[in-house]
Amino acid sequence: IHMPEMDGYEATSRIRAGGYVHPILAVTADAALGGREDFLLQGFTEHIPKPIDRNFLVSRLRSLCGLDVAEPTADPTPAAPPPSDRGPS
Repeated sequence: IHMPEMDGYEATSRIRAGGYVHPILAVTADAALGGREDFLLQGFTEHIPKPIDRNFLVSRLRSLCGLDVAEPTADPTPAAPPPSDRGPS
Protein backbone atom coordinates (compact mmCIF):
# COMPACT_ATOMS: atom_id res chain seq x y z
CA ILE A 1 0.00 0.00 0.00
CA HIS A 2 2.73 2.45 1.01
CA MET A 3 5.05 2.69 -1.98
CA PRO A 4 7.20 5.55 -3.21
CA GLU A 5 5.79 7.76 -5.99
CA MET A 6 2.46 5.91 -6.26
CA ASP A 7 0.56 4.16 -3.47
CA GLY A 8 -1.12 0.79 -3.84
CA TYR A 9 -4.55 2.34 -4.24
CA GLU A 10 -3.52 4.41 -7.25
CA ALA A 11 -1.55 1.51 -8.75
CA THR A 12 -4.54 -0.81 -8.37
CA SER A 13 -6.89 1.77 -9.84
CA ARG A 14 -4.69 2.20 -12.90
CA ILE A 15 -4.18 -1.54 -13.32
CA ARG A 16 -7.92 -2.20 -13.13
CA ALA A 17 -8.65 0.70 -15.50
CA GLY A 18 -6.37 -1.02 -18.02
CA GLY A 19 -8.61 -4.09 -17.95
CA TYR A 20 -6.60 -6.34 -15.63
CA VAL A 21 -9.03 -8.80 -14.01
CA HIS A 22 -6.67 -11.13 -12.13
CA PRO A 23 -6.10 -11.02 -8.35
CA ILE A 24 -4.33 -8.07 -6.74
CA LEU A 25 -3.42 -8.46 -3.07
CA ALA A 26 -3.00 -5.61 -0.61
CA VAL A 27 -0.22 -6.38 1.86
CA THR A 28 0.15 -3.94 4.73
CA ALA A 29 0.85 -3.68 8.44
CA ASP A 30 -1.12 -0.43 8.70
CA ALA A 31 -4.23 -1.45 10.65
CA ALA A 32 -5.50 2.15 10.54
CA LEU A 33 -6.22 1.82 6.82
CA GLY A 34 -9.39 -0.15 7.41
CA GLY A 35 -10.56 -3.69 7.14
CA ARG A 36 -10.68 -6.22 4.36
CA GLU A 37 -13.94 -4.80 2.99
CA ASP A 38 -12.33 -1.38 2.48
CA PHE A 39 -9.57 -2.93 0.38
CA LEU A 40 -12.09 -4.89 -1.70
CA LEU A 41 -13.99 -1.67 -2.40
CA GLN A 42 -10.73 -0.12 -3.67
CA GLY A 43 -10.29 -2.87 -6.28
CA PHE A 44 -8.06 -5.30 -4.42
CA THR A 45 -8.97 -8.97 -4.46
CA GLU A 46 -7.68 -9.68 -0.98
CA HIS A 47 -6.00 -8.06 2.01
CA ILE A 48 -3.05 -9.85 3.63
CA PRO A 49 -2.22 -8.23 6.99
CA LYS A 50 1.33 -8.09 8.35
CA PRO A 51 2.87 -9.83 10.09
CA ILE A 52 2.04 -12.41 7.47
CA ASP A 53 0.60 -15.69 8.72
CA ARG A 54 2.10 -18.25 6.36
CA ASN A 55 -0.86 -20.65 6.58
CA PHE A 56 -3.34 -17.85 5.85
CA LEU A 57 -1.26 -16.62 2.91
CA VAL A 58 -0.91 -20.09 1.39
CA SER A 59 -4.61 -20.79 1.93
CA ARG A 60 -5.67 -17.54 0.21
CA LEU A 61 -3.25 -18.03 -2.69
CA ARG A 62 -4.48 -21.60 -3.22
CA SER A 63 -8.07 -20.39 -3.18
CA LEU A 64 -7.39 -17.51 -5.58
CA CYS A 65 -5.66 -19.94 -7.96
CA GLY A 66 -8.59 -22.36 -7.82
CA LEU A 67 -6.62 -24.92 -5.82
CA ASP A 68 -8.80 -24.98 -2.71
CA VAL A 69 -10.13 -28.45 -3.51
CA ALA A 70 -8.62 -31.06 -1.20
CA GLU A 71 -5.88 -32.98 -2.94
CA PRO A 72 -5.81 -36.77 -2.58
CA THR A 73 -3.21 -38.03 -0.20
CA ALA A 74 -0.58 -40.29 -1.71
CA ASP A 75 -0.09 -43.74 -0.26
CA PRO A 76 3.62 -44.05 0.64
CA THR A 77 3.64 -47.81 0.01
CA PRO A 78 3.94 -48.83 -3.64
CA ALA A 79 1.16 -50.96 -5.04
CA ALA A 80 1.94 -54.62 -5.63
CA PRO A 81 2.15 -55.55 -9.31
CA PRO A 82 -0.95 -57.31 -10.63
CA PRO A 83 -0.71 -61.14 -10.77
CA SER A 84 0.38 -62.57 -14.10
CA ASP A 85 -2.09 -64.70 -16.04
CA ARG A 86 0.70 -66.43 -17.95
CA GLY A 87 1.90 -68.69 -15.16
CA PRO A 88 5.58 -69.36 -14.41
CA SER A 89 8.06 -68.59 -17.17
